[in-house]
Amino acid sequence: MAMESSHGHMTQTRGIKVILFSDVVDSSGRMFADEASTVSLIDRDLDVLRTHLEALGGELSKNTGDGILATFATTSQALDFLQNALRDLHKREPPSLQHRFGLHIGEIYIKDDDILGQGVHLAARLQTISPINGVAFTEGTYANLDPRYRHRATSLGSLKLKGLPEKIRCHAIAEAVFLDEAIDPSSHRQWHSWPALCQRLSSSTPAQAFASSCLLLLALVGDLDPANSVSSFLLDRRLTIQKMWRERTHQIGPVRTAPPVVLLESSEPIFPRNELAELLEQLPPGRFPGVALDFVLDRVGSDPAAMGRLAEVIRRQRRPTLVVGYFGSESRVEQAGLRSSPLPDLIQSGITARDLSIGTVAGAGPVMPAPLQLLRPIGKDNFASAIASGGAHAIPADSVIDWSLAWDAMLRVEKPHELRTSSHTMVVVGRFSENSVRDADLFQTPAAFRSTEPVWGGSSGEMPGVILQVVVGQSLALRHWLTPLSTAACTALSAGLGLLLAALQPSRPWRLLTLALLIPMAALFSLQLAISARMLLPLTVPTLAVVSTCLLRRK
Repeated sequence: MAMESSHGHMTQTRGIKVILFSDVVDSSGRMFADEASTVSLIDRDLDVLRTHLEALGGELSKNTGDGILATFATTSQALDFLQNALRDLHKREPPSLQHRFGLHIGEIYIKDDDILGQGVHLAARLQTISPINGVAFTEGTYANLDPRYRHRATSLGSLKLKGLPEKIRCHAIAEAVFLDEAIDPSSHRQWHSWPALCQRLSSSTPAQAFASSCLLLLALVGDLDPANSVSSFLLDRRLTIQKMWRERTHQIGPVRTAPPVVLLESSEPIFPRNELAELLEQLPPGRFPGVALDFVLDRVGSDPAAMGRLAEVIRRQRRPTLVVGYFGSESRVEQAGLRSSPLPDLIQSGITARDLSIGTVAGAGPVMPAPLQLLRPIGKDNFASAIASGGAHAIPADSVIDWSLAWDAMLRVEKPHELRTSSHTMVVVGRFSENSVRDADLFQTPAAFRSTEPVWGGSSGEMPGVILQVVVGQSLALRHWLTPLSTAACTALSAGLGLLLAALQPSRPWRLLTLALLIPMAALFSLQLAISARMLLPLTVPTLAVVSTCLLRRK
């Protein structure tokens, strides 16, 4: 940023510029040997420098006798100027002059038609150590060079320059580099030279390869075992952020009222059959032709008469649809599978048994892990599909339940007497018990679904299994779930992008700026992709891959 101040008729401006200082090699000796010829050659060369300076956008500050003091907006302009000018001078017939150039990025003061400042003095000192018809510059300027020139520069080491209190690291570019036809000035700040880019890519560091390999291995583990604790944690947080993005952008998603849920409370291991019979009596088949009982009725229990009454109510009502559950192959409970099917008397009474598994990982404690990604498909044999109406036939394996939807607006937990005003003809009945009860059928509530007042009225961190069944069934009805893309594939692509960025841009500050712009854009794109196309693009591991491979390379 430039600053200006005015004193009388003089104006002083301060700013950052690329400063170029030139001088003729052994001009004094030439003057003593042949003054007229030397003056003519100097005038001729200065005309060449001024011509190319104007063409490349440089500003001539002043002539220094046998050289120039000029400024540029970028190092690319300055080096392209040198290349064009030196090529032109190289074509001249002898006798010819030789020049040295010093280049520095620094602060200058423009006072009337003159420029002052430490940067000017440093550029003048640098030209004294420059190779003939070449240019010298400091480490700071080297870090900001165009990649076309930067990888061709040579280090001069730490040198003591006149007037400076301590040594500084210096670099230089020789005349041969500027005369090399492979470097085209028209490729200003771009990589049009494919061989140069290939050379940069081939010199990628072992640290980059190690980082990308480790992250790719981590991504493969996530793809092979999506239920591992790290992947589940990241997915849970991702869905939470996605819900926030939905709310901020007013993209709530599909909303459709789910069948009402009736929760029955009991601390007994085997739910009392009398209570189920009484509930069915309150739900006339003409008003509610469909009832789904999230219970396993494979045992008579301590009261055979109660089981007999339940069977008698079922036979008498002849309800068109009465679904109960049994434990599928992923159950934690002993004697699972088909042996947990309903008692023969109940089957003869007209009920249908469906698999209660919901395709997610089973836990070892009373509260099971949050159901996020399905390990197995959900189809017509599952209990959840009996709840859906007019939706999809199945949810494929590896799909993710979209907990970012407005489930609070879709789910309704009601008392039996409140069902009179319901527009649904299906009722889902489940159990809600404290986690101290054995087989309480509780799941950890996904973070995106937690609220201070959960619809089931209990702890916000523990969700009854019947709520999960309704959510999965409603996902089928809405034909809505998320399809995750391969974390390993996205990580490999991101690592490759990081290598490419590091090769294209040698300056680490510019790489940081590129990543600072790229990563938020990728995050917003991935969130919108999940909402618009229901494709779940992984973020965390691919982001680590592109950042590490991009920044581990120092030059």
